[in-house]
Amino acid sequence: MITGSDDLALEWFFGIKAAAGTLATNPRQSPVNEDASRKIGEEDRRLLFQRTGSSNAAYHLFYTVEDAGDDGPRVAVIHVRHASRKPITRAEAKDIRAGRE
Repeated sequence: MITGSDDLALEWFFGIKAAAGTLATNPRQSPVNEDASRKIGEEDRRLLFQRTGSSNAAYHLFYTVEDAGDDGPRVAVIHVRHASRKPITRAEAKDIRAGRE
């Protein structure tokens, strides 16, 4: 049984997926996020995803671009964060790094 909250979750998921999908054709569309890059320890970019419809909430997709393979650059979304949250702390960056290893 799908509830209203399930619908919102699916709307969010497919919206995030569509936003991340834009990185396939233009992986360097977002500037390097210097602060997060210093904390995480790798070149990090941040794409803003703005929900539409029932909620106008915004999220940041933190991602890296790696030059590898014959297919072109490889993009890895490493963190999704509600836009109203404070910047990534060193402790959070450590957790993000640990998840990448």
